[in-house]
Amino acid sequence: MKQVSFIAFCIIAQLIFLGYVSKEKVNTSSRLIEQPLRQRFEEKSAHFRKTLLVFKELLNEDRVPKKRIAKRWLDAFRQIRLAYKQIEMIGAYFDPYNASLLNGPAIPEAEYEGGLATSRPSQSLQVVEELLCAEDPLNHRAELLRLVDKALAFHAEMSLVVQKYPFEDWMLFDAMRQHLVRVCALGLVGFDSPLLLHSLPECAAALEEMLYAIQLYEPHLLDDKESFQQLRGHLNQAIAQLKEARSFDEFDRVALIRNHLSPCWPLLYRLQQELEIEPVEQRYPFYTAYNIQANSLFSPDFLKRGFFSEVKTSQLPPKIVALGRMLFFDPILSGNGERACASCHQPEYAFAEPVRFSRAFDPQEHVGRNAPSLINAVYAHLFQTDGRASSIEEQFHQVLVNEREMNIREDEAVRRIAASAEYRRLFQEAFGLRQGQQLDFAMIKAALGAYVESLTAFNSPIDRYMRAETDYIDPEVYQGFNLFLGKAKCATCHFIPLTNGTVPPTFQETEVEVLGTPKEKNKPEVDPDLGRYHIAHLDQHRHAFKTPTVRNAALTKPYMHNGVFDTLEELVLFYNHGGGAGMGIELNNQTLPPDSLHLNAREIRALVRFMEALTDTSGLTQRPERLPAYEGEHARWNDRPIGGRY
Repeated sequence: MKQVSFIAFCIIAQLIFLGYVSKEKVNTSSRLIEQPLRQRFEEKSAHFRKTLLVFKELLNEDRVPKKRIAKRWLDAFRQIRLAYKQIEMIGAYFDPYNASLLNGPAIPEAEYEGGLATSRPSQSLQVVEELLCAEDPLNHRAELLRLVDKALAFHAEMSLVVQKYPFEDWMLFDAMRQHLVRVCALGLVGFDSPLLLHSLPECAAALEEMLYAIQLYEPHLLDDKESFQQLRGHLNQAIAQLKEARSFDEFDRVALIRNHLSPCWPLLYRLQQELEIEPVEQRYPFYTAYNIQANSLFSPDFLKRGFFSEVKTSQLPPKIVALGRMLFFDPILSGNGERACASCHQPEYAFAEPVRFSRAFDPQEHVGRNAPSLINAVYAHLFQTDGRASSIEEQFHQVLVNEREMNIREDEAVRRIAASAEYRRLFQEAFGLRQGQQLDFAMIKAALGAYVESLTAFNSPIDRYMRAETDYIDPEVYQGFNLFLGKAKCATCHFIPLTNGTVPPTFQETEVEVLGTPKEKNKPEVDPDLGRYHIAHLDQHRHAFKTPTVRNAALTKPYMHNGVFDTLEELVLFYNHGGGAGMGIELNNQTLPPDSLHLNAREIRALVRFMEALTDTSGLTQRPERLPAYEGEHARWNDRPIGGRY
């Protein structure tokens, strides 16, 4: 159902980091609740193993009437899922590798290293779910038995890994934060249980384990227990609401997140302070993607820009950003001096372009793809529509030297910029160049990258409502948000709060998807663009493209990589019918579920209204008043227009 490129190196590095930091670097060696929590994990772990063994026994059972077998198998599997959620907070934190094998998406996992790619078939519980929901699950008995054995093996390895690490308090608070994000951004939306939609009971079980850990800290608090009591109260109410839920589609996720789950984020930090447990990010600011001091999951500072950037700084240097802004709008960086970055990424359209295909360097041609928005572009690990760049700086490099886009050589770009005394001064001031030190192409890329990284916006009406800065939200928008999180399944690809494909809770990966996008909106013919397949020729990535943000979608039409849909209504209808498969396009690697979402006209309208309410470009769209001047023989460039001629 999903495409999550599993980055083994990052996970191994995390495990090494946990051991290294906890022993040598950070003075956070307190283990106030290690013994009872470890005992709890071992008990729940034994229970999870038991549910797998019970399921295996049922699979081997032949004396049960056939018509009862499927129900018994499904009931047993639901118990497995609940039991897994009881070990996930600890297991996924200390052993994310085996957690992904146990609970990853039911599609092959792709790993890229340089220009090489490998694919590994999924053997997770989600694959088991697909087989159990098949027309005749009895036909899959042998495969189900094999997958149960795999799950037992993955779990056994996880148990061994968890045993190797101390349960230091800073780790446990980090684990609880990840767990809170995991429940909000993956659990509630049905990511883990896409067919059975067993997500709400599973979220309740997951939060109960978080609550158990928090309550273990109560004896270690002094007189001030306000944060603890508030945190416990929010979790208890969230658990109660989840257990009382009538159905997956009707549940009010917006209220649960706004009123009870998001407020837990600042309360976790306050509780950690009261317990005098030093947070690891005070010494390693970019160890986590999230800011533990944020006031809400929808705060502008919830995610740290520096975590995603090549430049690990909390604040962008204003002079470098201002220089990058100048370069972004300057056509001097194109081979013919006629087009700028802003030619295709126009600020009035959230730094996208209102045409189906962006024009090529030759204005009579086009590049075959639609320019995406650059607002919040920094919050990703893949760049370009097909993900061929691994950083914003690399993306600029590729665009500038590409003969179909900006078509300028590195040395020529440097020569042109250096020909302006004003540009030389701006570079000297921005980068602190020593006397005699020359600007270079790396500085040009860095300045452009800093400007794009500064284009962040999290103050839409949705954000302000979710931060409780206002108590009013249009009822239709509210309904649309709940549809986005629930019945319409949008948030299983466009993860909150970013609404793009950067995967919670660690935000270390960015997804690509195969949607079966048509060449023309009314014809069942797939667009010929192979997308990410061009990177390393992995079959599962034929027609795969990076999942973009939904934020500012009202300004970025047309939609899809090829601009095939003109309106948000057309876009929603495409998803409602099951993507390309729903149109009759046959692709064996489509990651979008082919089933109809069964959205009615009112629900489609509400979804569109919600996406329109995600608009926020305030303070970002102003163009420079002028561009740096040239002198002497280069004075002819002074008539170049801001943003280019085409």
